[in-house]
Amino acid sequence: MFAKLTDFVLFVQPAYAVQTVMCAERTPLLACVLPAFDSVLAAWKDMRNDPSKSHLRSALDAGIEKMTLQYNSCRYRRPFIFAIGNFFLSFSM
Repeated sequence: MFAKLTDFVLFVQPAYAVQTVMCAERTPLLACVLPAFDSVLAAWKDMRNDPSKSHLRSALDAGIEKMTLQYNSCRYRRPFIFAIGNFFLSFSM
């Protein structure tokens, strides 16, 4: 029982870490959202491929599917493209 609870904490930890960072920002940058999505998706995909976490597979699949839909729906929208372009331009000046 305790092992499953620990695995659940591992499941929510990547998303919680991103939420904590984004909420701590006084003005969260839109350009940081897509890399945050990437980090959560990568962590969940790694966890999904871990045979010892097979009992979390249905939750991981649902989370990965929902995050991928959200990611793909906003990735090519103008506000994101504009924000990311301005973010990278600020480093080149």
